Amino acid sequence: MPMTPFYDETDFAPHNDHTCHITPECVADAVAQAINQREGTVITQIVLKPQRIGVERKRN
Repeated sequence: MPMTPFYDETDFAPHNDHTCHITPECVADAVAQAINQREGTVITQIVLKPQRIGVERKRN
């Protein structure tokens, strides 16, 4: 799960532990790396995910 403002209006969010979410910067780095490959390189898939899955409920 990405740690983004998407979850601001929900009753849950990615767990705050750094192993349970990815940051927008992680996604941006992966995209930059993909588009900066030499000509002739074909990237067919990119999978980004945190080491662990962690979701926490927000308290009201």
